[in-house]
Amino acid sequence: MKGTPPAKGTRNLKGRPPLLAVLVGIVTLQGLALAVWAVIAWLALLGEGEYELIVSGIALGLLLLAFAFGLLMTARALWLGYRWPRAAAVAWQLLSGMAGASMLGSGQPFGLLLLIPNIAALLCMFTPRVLAYTEGTLGGAAAGEDPGQDGRR
Repeated sequence: MKGTPPAKGTRNLKGRPPLLAVLVGIVTLQGLALAVWAVIAWLALLGEGEYELIVSGIALGLLLLAFAFGLLMTARALWLGYRWPRAAAVAWQLLSGMAGASMLGSGQPFGLLLLIPNIAALLCMFTPRVLAYTEGTLGGAAAGEDPGQDGRR
């Protein structure tokens, strides 16, 4: 007998690769940065008087909050070892990486602030241990661990 299965509601924290924590940290910080950007966009509207600018600013803020929520849920699912958030994380890293490369190409050094975390996240995501963890061969939700309260895998 190999041992008893983990108790319901517990997770195997020892089996998580350290680079998974780095990846989750990067994606979480990107989500929080988008949420802050949404608040800044709304605060910038306080001095504006034109209706079109106010409506577009509100819509931009809502869009940024939707992306922020998606990134935060992606980070949570990566931490739990699901397979599906890898696609969302890669798509976001490529999308914001293109924006960073475009900014860098136009002479704005701010583009490096977008590119460096994107490259680091992609490198962390495709290490063998992180891939194995999210595929279920090192533990995580894909390996049958209890993913949390909702019970979905």
